[in-house]
Amino acid sequence: MKLTRRSFLLTAASSALLGTTATASSSMVTTEDLEIVEKELSLPRLPKEFDHYRVGFITDIHLGIATSEDFVASAVATVTAKNVDLLLLGGDYLWIAESSLGAYLQPIKNPSFKAIRSNERLAAHICQRFVSMLPRNEVPDGIFAVYGNHDRWINPVACEESFREGPVTLLVNQGVEIKRRESSLLLLGVDDYLTGVPVFSLPDRDLPGATLLLCHNPDYLAFLSKAGRLNAVDLALCGHTHGGQIKLPLLGALVANIRNERFREGLVQENNTLVYTSRGVGVVELAVRINCKPEVTILTLRCES
Repeated sequence: MKLTRRSFLLTAASSALLGTTATASSSMVTTEDLEIVEKELSLPRLPKEFDHYRVGFITDIHLGIATSEDFVASAVATVTAKNVDLLLLGGDYLWIAESSLGAYLQPIKNPSFKAIRSNERLAAHICQRFVSMLPRNEVPDGIFAVYGNHDRWINPVACEESFREGPVTLLVNQGVEIKRRESSLLLLGVDDYLTGVPVFSLPDRDLPGATLLLCHNPDYLAFLSKAGRLNAVDLALCGHTHGGQIKLPLLGALVANIRNERFREGLVQENNTLVYTSRGVGVVELAVRINCKPEVTILTLRCES
């Protein structure tokens, strides 16, 4: 199911009304009820030098007027405190309401943002604020990021410049090799599937190790799988879906925002590849989560002995 952003807004608004009618319990609202998801994943091609390697994953921050800076900073600090070896950022670092209804409905959690009238300048400010929350020296193998559709829609240059000035390497159809003695872990980061030009390219030479793919939109993984190319990847990490963001009793999430709903959230095995889709941290349009907690993710990689 593919929905436009306007359709997403209308569906989410309807969902909220139905959810409010279904129950008056405030326990349904999970907008800032952060969940730490920790999983241990076995990768057949992972070298023994990377056994117990810890990857932190944060995506869909959507920092803006409707998402508290303190909440985002707390989410980042939560991951950093887990002693991760590598921190990956899955895109959509900002949100600026695109519709008048979205702008009207969003709560004001960062009043200083509201004073900035230009969307381009606001995007630059949001990106700088997010980068200021990231750890500088606590992640041994560094912090790597990819674009999300919101970043590319609004101000991709500001995002790139903020990362360049901070501790983050932005990967746009690029790879980086993480070494442990003679063994390697290859990290590939691709452009956004909706708004960019993602290119999946492996090195010409064989690498003695496993391959991780960082990709904002899981529909790109479905595309790679159909093309018979996803098997080259051991673990793919993505976001974009928010897990539906609003889930109603009995009905579940009404909006997937992707074509292949198998990748809506959580861990899925696609042939030889593990795919993990995070629910993300922030919100868009109707700025609330219902029965759908935000998450940060810690993945411990294990080799098969």
